Amino acid sequence: MLTETELQERRGLFAADGAKAMAEYLAEPEAIRVRTAYLKKLRLERAAFEAAEKQNAVAIKQKVMKPRKRVLLPPQLPR
Repeated sequence: MLTETELQERRGLFAADGAKAMAEYLAEPEAIRVRTAYLKKLRLERAAFEAAEKQNAVAIKQKVMKPRKRVLLPPQLPR
């Protein structure tokens, strides 16, 4: 059998453990929201970067594929 002081110590340990578990349980949804917000931020940054890259690629392609001006040669003179 346990003495009264040992029982009180055990109850205190169980209460502390329960309080710790409850704090973790209540903190978990906030941690999930923080991680989700961080991942969303990364996803939006990546999408913006990819859009900027695509825009640059289109601009370069338009510059390269730009039609050249035709230079008309003068008519040849008869000899």
